[in-house]
Amino acid sequence: MNNKNSWLQYYRNSLSDSENLAVDIARIKNLFHQNSCDLSTASIHAKNASDLIDAEERRINRLKGIAKKDSPNWHQVTETELLIAPFQLEYQSSTSEFKQGPIYPFWVKAKVNRSGQLSAPKDLFPLIVRNYLDPMADAGNDFVFSSLDTVTEAKEIAQPISEVEVEGEAVGWNAYWAYLNEVFSEIALSTLDAYRAEGYTTVYKVTYFATSSKIATAKSILFLYQNLLKETEELPLLSKIVNPVDRSRKDPITDQGFLNYNHLHLGQMSNEFPLSISQRKTLLSFLTAEENAITAVNGPPGTGKTTLLQSLVATEVVRAAIKGEEAPLILACSTNNQAVTNIIDSFINSESSMGALAERWIPNFQGYATYLPSNSKSANPWKTSTF
Repeated sequence: MNNKNSWLQYYRNSLSDSENLAVDIARIKNLFHQNSCDLSTASIHAKNASDLIDAEERRINRLKGIAKKDSPNWHQVTETELLIAPFQLEYQSSTSEFKQGPIYPFWVKAKVNRSGQLSAPKDLFPLIVRNYLDPMADAGNDFVFSSLDTVTEAKEIAQPISEVEVEGEAVGWNAYWAYLNEVFSEIALSTLDAYRAEGYTTVYKVTYFATSSKIATAKSILFLYQNLLKETEELPLLSKIVNPVDRSRKDPITDQGFLNYNHLHLGQMSNEFPLSISQRKTLLSFLTAEENAITAVNGPPGTGKTTLLQSLVATEVVRAAIKGEEAPLILACSTNNQAVTNIIDSFINSESSMGALAERWIPNFQGYATYLPSNSKSANPWKTSTF
């Protein structure tokens, strides 16, 4: 278990580092600067906050397919999450030919309502940009803000808790701001309002934008790592990946020996498209793989990946029937809902010309399946498929 957690923490930290690279300001659509802003008062300019929330409201409704604000399904947003840079560093140069953009090494996370009032987020630890931590992730960078080890130690600082004994209640801003200052002092050896770096001018101009504007492709994966670290039950597939010991090596199957394994192919969804040699070899790789193994199949569109999947499912169902076991539960996962729909529809539309042998097991019933979409997606709750 300890070895598993060590690997998971390594993967999580590595991925987190990649997500905490310098924010590309040029790619942020709704970016705001505020020259006079005391974050300790828990407020930003109300007009900027309202504009940010309006943009977030339009984004969320666009994702839901709602274009008009007068629609009865229009979703109203009253607050949004922000990333706030309390200062920026500008390079001191004696020549006007050399231009270096401002550096934002430290970002505060917060929530804001339409009046500009700030509140503490769920994740209290600030975003420390990995590019500026030693050992350097960017060889071309000369600025060092702190070290990775120091930031890791700062994560151990006790975080404030809500004064209200209600689950999910946010931490008070004063306690949160004190915590942020303590973290900053630990990693930068300076206070937030007096930070200086050699060769740079510290400009206390607050910069902020909605968190949704920052591209965070690994957010779901980091969430998965975090949940796996909390899991106490043994997970066979994860253990096999992390601890690849006692794995039996198998000799490759020759073309002559390949025929000896044909008996493992027990079911076929349809006889319209018989499996090719490459499909049969791939199916065999799956059927002869050790327990909890992963079989990866790659190929351009139209090469028969879905047909292979149908054959695999049919084989598993027939094998369970022969053994007198319950039919296996098949879970199709994808980042694209359409991919799952294509799989389900292919099962529904599969036909065979082999008469009674190919009929559905239950009369007038094509099959069944259910969608389990993420919270940000919408789908018909029930669709049918064939198993």
